[in-house]
Amino acid sequence: MALIKCSNCGHMVSDKATKCPKCGTPIGRPVEKQEKKVSPEPKAVEVKSKDNKPWLIGLLAFLLLAAVGYLAYDKLIVPKDGEQSEKDMRKPHASAILKGIVGDGIGNVLRLTFHNGEVEGTEHYDSQRSGLTISIKGTIDEDGKLLLYEYDNGKECGRYEGHYDGKNYNGFFYGSSGKTLPFSAMVVDEHQLEDMLKDSERRLIVKAFKKKLENMAKNSDCDYFLYDITEDDIPELWIKTGTCEADYTLMVYTYESGKCKNICERPAGHSVFYEGSDYILQQYAHQGFATWVKLTYNGSKITEKTIFEEDINGTDNDYKQPEEMYIELYPVNNDHPIRQAFGME
Repeated sequence: MALIKCSNCGHMVSDKATKCPKCGTPIGRPVEKQEKKVSPEPKAVEVKSKDNKPWLIGLLAFLLLAAVGYLAYDKLIVPKDGEQSEKDMRKPHASAILKGIVGDGIGNVLRLTFHNGEVEGTEHYDSQRSGLTISIKGTIDEDGKLLLYEYDNGKECGRYEGHYDGKNYNGFFYGSSGKTLPFSAMVVDEHQLEDMLKDSERRLIVKAFKKKLENMAKNSDCDYFLYDITEDDIPELWIKTGTCEADYTLMVYTYESGKCKNICERPAGHSVFYEGSDYILQQYAHQGFATWVKLTYNGSKITEKTIFEEDINGTDNDYKQPEEMYIELYPVNNDHPIRQAFGME
């Protein structure tokens, strides 16, 4: 037993007493200090849940499908507009259409198929008739060096050497005659090719018509006009040529298979021409006599039919005039109407 002091009167009291015997004040018992026992925080326990497995499996499946899809795209899909990478060129059966120019304006089309470094295809020059093609065989290496050989009826007739990057081919053409010409080509699709071939054909027609006029003007006087009597959207070249009215001749040329083709030849002295809806009217008038000849196209050649004649005693001003539109002829050294007709100006 121990004695403690009363908090009210200071009297010494047993620590077992409930109150002070002197003043009656309740005795407060000292509180035993207890150390707080702090329990260590439980460590985070990794709980393996079966619910995580489907999520993980789904993720892995997605990644696998993405990888397979990329490989399939890389192997099978050809870039838009016919463009190919050098990697694509070496894959089996990759193909391309190349529109090119050899030397000074000689147009051609290459249709190529690439197979493990080997190349096969066909070539068609713009100036050739439709359906005429040349066989092509060659090789391409990993750096894009493309070597092509031309074969006409099994006989080698030229070769191309250059670099191809899947979009453009630049190099040289070596002809069988020993002539070397620069060559460039670009990859196109079918729609682009169609437009380019139309433009190329127009240029070839202009070139052919100008050359025809120049050759005929070497030996005679020439005047000309254009009119599409064949109704194929390509006007024909009508030339009045000769040395004088006594021997003037009308020559009509259409463009076919890369060159000018004559479809009419008839006397044209003392004549002027008028344009009908689908025909040309030739009026001959001399010394009081006049005749009108209607020129039409029957699918292969121009036919003629006399539709009017008159014999008068008077001046040239007394001749009856056709209702059709009078056609102005142009001198051979003026190629503006030709260029304008084919959209070159």
